[in-house]
Amino acid sequence: PGPSKSAETLLVRREGNEVVFLNALRFQPDSALNLRFPLMNERLPAAMAALGKEGVMEGTDYRGAEVIAALRAVPDSPWSLVARMDKAEVYAPLWERLRQTLLVLTALITASGAGLAAAWRRQRLGDFRRLEESAQALRAGERLLREIAANYPRSYISIIEKDMTVGFTSGQEFRKRGLNPEDFVGLTLEQVFGDKASFVREHYLRAFDGREAEFELFFDGQHQLYRAIPLADERGRIPRILAVVENITDRKRQESEILAARDELKRLLDVAERARRVLLSVVEDQKASEEEVRKLNVELERRVRDRTAQLESANKELEAFAYSASHDLRAPLRGIDGWSLALLEDYHHRLDDKARGFLERIRAETQRMGRLIDDLLHFSRETRGELNMQAVDMTALAETVVARLVGEHPAAEVRIVIRPGLKARGDARLLEIVLVNLLDNALKFSRSRTPALVEFGRSDRDGRGVFFIRDNGVGFDMTYADKLFKVFQRLHGASEFPGSGIGLATVRNIISRHGGRIWAEAEPGAGA
Repeated sequence: PGPSKSAETLLVRREGNEVVFLNALRFQPDSALNLRFPLMNERLPAAMAALGKEGVMEGTDYRGAEVIAALRAVPDSPWSLVARMDKAEVYAPLWERLRQTLLVLTALITASGAGLAAAWRRQRLGDFRRLEESAQALRAGERLLREIAANYPRSYISIIEKDMTVGFTSGQEFRKRGLNPEDFVGLTLEQVFGDKASFVREHYLRAFDGREAEFELFFDGQHQLYRAIPLADERGRIPRILAVVENITDRKRQESEILAARDELKRLLDVAERARRVLLSVVEDQKASEEEVRKLNVELERRVRDRTAQLESANKELEAFAYSASHDLRAPLRGIDGWSLALLEDYHHRLDDKARGFLERIRAETQRMGRLIDDLLHFSRETRGELNMQAVDMTALAETVVARLVGEHPAAEVRIVIRPGLKARGDARLLEIVLVNLLDNALKFSRSRTPALVEFGRSDRDGRGVFFIRDNGVGFDMTYADKLFKVFQRLHGASEFPGSGIGLATVRNIISRHGGRIWAEAEPGAGA
């Protein structure tokens, strides 16, 4: 509060990338809600306030005048308050105080001289008393001047003499860096600035010519703003200039960050525009291909219907063939087996051991052929029909299968490990056939071991759950592993390990129908 030629209070808020003035302005009528400036104007106090900054700072107001402003956010609102005054008006009292001090000093010195002359005539003691008072006033004025300079907040101020030497310097920057400003008095520009002295001298000479000079200099690790102001005497001569130095390192860093952010924003906008064009092209291509896809879908549906009808017909023919083959093949096999048994029983005493052995082999092969027919029919049935998918307790299912199989595979000692808590989702009936075939093989091929070891469990491989059945049996050569799951393919002789060669093929088909995969890993003599 108080009279001012330039001070005013502004109420502003942010709208998008602009700051809007909410109240009428002192120097621009009809500005309420009409006057706007971009937020990128970092020297505008209103823009600083809209960006959330607070405190006292310098800048350029809406008139383009240098001002000092205090910024505060209005609580619980999007508004900010800006109290600003022209810098010239703010610093006017300082310069007026300095001028008054100099005038007082001049007056005191003049009064002291006149008093000394009068006192010399009247009383020398009074003269000395007045002289002492003048000296005290002079020292007080000098202290005031030095205090003003020492507390200059920006960086420091200096008096530069005509011969380009430092006549006086002081400021808070010296205290911050632990330096004594008196050590710089009398130094030349070359001693202070080194190789940058010629650049500084060029601008200082402009000030000695009566023109204010302003320039930036990166010196001693700081970005500094210099203002060289002529100090003319009463005759208009300029014996010295005033150098006001401001540390603008933070401002430069902010400007650099803003420029970098602007460049990055431009780059992102370019990328977004390219992406938009690509997306438009993709959309157009997609529209063009949708009709083609629709036509292909119609054709595919027709082919699927035709193929389904063909498969259903083929399945019916295959089922009829399997039934016929089973019926037509079993009759002669039963005849061969029956007549061979009658020959053995009725003519046993007429046949020697070799002939009886031949007949036994004929009967065994006939019975094996019957089992092959049964297995083929079983294989055919298990690869058709709908899957009844449900949750299956694989641990309980394996325990049931093992209990049934152990008696069929006598061994000196057998150890069976079934991991608890094994769960799966599938057709329980088909999964039981899988376990019967695999566990039967494991027990059969490990019966010669002491102890025989069979393990059923689960592990993770490549991020997927894998069920395994492991034994310590005879194993096999991995060179022939691709034959394991084919019909009638065997890696061991039937006399050593009996079987039809269809079980693993059945297992593979069941696993494939469940969307899974089956494979074998083994080493001769080290299990599978």
